[in-house]
Amino acid sequence: MNSKKILLLSIFASMFLLTSCEDDSETVDNTTLPPSAQAFNAEHVMGTLTYNFSISDSQAASVGTGTGVAYSWDFNGEATAVAASGSHTFSSRGLKTVILTVTTTALDGTTTLSNSYSMDMNVERSLYGDVTSDLDLSGDYVLSGQLQVKDGATLTIAAGSNIYALSDDGNGNAPAIVVWQGGMIEAVGTASAPILMTSIIARDEPDRLPIVGGRAWGGLIICGYAPIQGGGTRTVEGVASVPYGGTDAADDSGTLRYVSVRYGGRAIAPDNEINGITLAGVGTGTEVSYCEVAYNFDDGFEMFGGTVDLRYCMVYKVGDDGFDTDTGYQGTGQFLVVVRGATSNRGHEMDGRNSSQAADDSFPKFSNVTIVGNNSASSEDESLRLREGTAGHFQNYMLVDQQRRGFRATNEDGNLDGTFVVNGSTPPSDDADGRYIWLDPSNVMDDVPEPATVAATDGTDPGASFTFNAQDGNTGVTEANLLPATEFTGSTPTEASMDASATFVGALKAGFNDDAFDGWTVWSEESN
Repeated sequence: MNSKKILLLSIFASMFLLTSCEDDSETVDNTTLPPSAQAFNAEHVMGTLTYNFSISDSQAASVGTGTGVAYSWDFNGEATAVAASGSHTFSSRGLKTVILTVTTTALDGTTTLSNSYSMDMNVERSLYGDVTSDLDLSGDYVLSGQLQVKDGATLTIAAGSNIYALSDDGNGNAPAIVVWQGGMIEAVGTASAPILMTSIIARDEPDRLPIVGGRAWGGLIICGYAPIQGGGTRTVEGVASVPYGGTDAADDSGTLRYVSVRYGGRAIAPDNEINGITLAGVGTGTEVSYCEVAYNFDDGFEMFGGTVDLRYCMVYKVGDDGFDTDTGYQGTGQFLVVVRGATSNRGHEMDGRNSSQAADDSFPKFSNVTIVGNNSASSEDESLRLREGTAGHFQNYMLVDQQRRGFRATNEDGNLDGTFVVNGSTPPSDDADGRYIWLDPSNVMDDVPEPATVAATDGTDPGASFTFNAQDGNTGVTEANLLPATEFTGSTPTEASMDASATFVGALKAGFNDDAFDGWTVWSEESN
């Protein structure tokens, strides 16, 4: 095993069994037979076949000291070797033929004996275990267990690579990729060569796609050192031993660009389903752009604390919420899309401290967002659920085809002051804790019966008097068409990290970014 402890498994199409003596003490007539194999090791480590051909002591004695024994290996025509043991790394997966030729000199000192052995193997480049030093991936791999990228190691995934995950690691848990604090992931794809993380069903049984409801493997978890609510560290949902949180708001966990995560959400541990992409205590030094989660069983993206910014991210027909925030998340999001399916819950679910608002509580600031409700009749029917005292900016939203509510703000312990949620044309000056919910009146409500509901402590609903741009099927936005028929003017994005020129409502605008999700998402595949 190398230091990465990443096992690449060989699945043998036909077992290679070299001729061996059942009893090492028997006499070997080596004037007519070559020495036979006592051991053959064909385990893979990241695409490497480790081989070992040896002869027993009694066999060695029958040929003197074994001097004159020669070995010749042919690795599917890719390379050759002449040592009894060593390794070879295959360049790709698939059926490979390995040929070993053994030549020796008999006891008479002159007779040359030779024989060849052939083995066919189906090589899978399969990933699991601990990554403790830098690891570069390019091509196709099978994720057969939990891949743990540890402190000081960087996992680099080349554009166009595909990671196909098994549904079970052999112990009843789902394979997943987990990046620890101090670890890095550099997964940089392109629109024409995205990085795909999906179920092996997509490779071996594509006729079964889409896997509605997901749950075919785990997902991607990244943990960083950025601040979280209450300070200190916590352990991430689904992986109890993996910490997140700290004091570095600019913490850098790497890059996710043009990454599509599909059909995940199975339990990574008993009764612990995970999200498509989990960002726990991840800082602003980390780039998350042009990423998709599709058909996940649980949430699409979930941010536990941290400050990471999201750009051009899509959630498509997951089983729970689209974008979920908790534990003091204070990042921004721009150009985001949620397409709800028949069993999806909310577009957003955002939680705070519950008992009172404080400076380290959740305060997401999102702009240019499109949520297509598909008139879903889920048990939690609202586009955005803002609860437990979370604050936030929500501007330039386009909410379409919602069965009931648009925004719903509540506080489970009943202390939500009605003045905490505001609907003015600009966000208010920060209060003492710098916290409030601002619902931009430019937000478009297209076929949304109850645009806003605010459950205030005094029993009133200030949201009933809020104003938005109400439409009745006039936007032209549907599941298959995210581009509005006409431009709806919005407000200038409030945050310096955002694109201030995006003064339109919704995620997309003709001639501005209308092709942002084309060609690399499940949405694009199913809409064209």
